[in-house]
Amino acid sequence: MTSKRVVWHNGGNGYFFADFRRYVDDDVVLAFMANEARNEAVEQEIVRIVFGGERRLTDARERGDHAPRLAPEEMLAQVDRSSSRTPASPFDRLTAP
Repeated sequence: MTSKRVVWHNGGNGYFFADFRRYVDDDVVLAFMANEARNEAVEQEIVRIVFGGERRLTDARERGDHAPRLAPEEMLAQVDRSSSRTPASPFDRLTAP
């Protein structure tokens, strides 16, 4: 069983998955990072394995929880360009006022 006290931070952004968890009472730190946004199921499986649970990892495509693989151009095409925080291209940061 895992700690009752967990310090965590989720850094996902809709395109990538990132999560940090510190299980204080067990002296365990886990950091998860992936190039797909929806990896919570994989994270839960890994936590279960780390704390002695049954290993039940399956292919994400079998579970239906994988994000579609997009080329970088396709990802950029989906970015909301109406936000002043999101440049149209990486080079816009250099020329933005």
